[in-house]
Amino acid sequence: MSFAKNIMPETVMERLSILVAAKGRAVFSVVCLRLPCSFVLPSASATLERLDFFGGFAMQHSPGFLKLVQDAKTRIRETNVHEVKKHLDAGEKMIVVDVREESEWARGHLPGAIHLGKGIIERDIEQRIPDRSAPVVLYCGGGFRSALAADNLQKMGYTKVVSMDGGWRGWTAAGYPVEKPGENATE
Repeated sequence: MSFAKNIMPETVMERLSILVAAKGRAVFSVVCLRLPCSFVLPSASATLERLDFFGGFAMQHSPGFLKLVQDAKTRIRETNVHEVKKHLDAGEKMIVVDVREESEWARGHLPGAIHLGKGIIERDIEQRIPDRSAPVVLYCGGGFRSALAADNLQKMGYTKVVSMDGGWRGWTAAGYPVEKPGENATE
């Protein structure tokens, strides 16, 4: 993967993900400043490795973690940041849940979101969202942790839970509004 440093265009500020497919082909999912674009893998099982670049820093996910995420994604429903924005703008009733860490939440979150971090969501969800048929949109930094959380909530009986692919990074890259704790947030 030494070539990764040399292929990051200067216009890509938020995220450049390189997905390496089973036969060695690279597939790219890119979120540019305000113009998200992506290429879909032929199948979820084709992903072997993913490197994410955030502001020039690489974060590599372990194979075991990626396998868990891949498995969860076979059972859950996903949406994207643009669909969530469209539904929110239309005034559709949904509960938006940020499953990121407390420090990530403190730096900003989607307007009206509640915070139930990945480490506690299964413990606290029934108290915070007792209606298991309520529409729930989960998001994290990019869509992996929210996929895992969605899988667990479905196992707990939540029937209208979806994971927002692209997560916080996709939302902010699209230029959509954000809140910080204390700014009309539902904490």
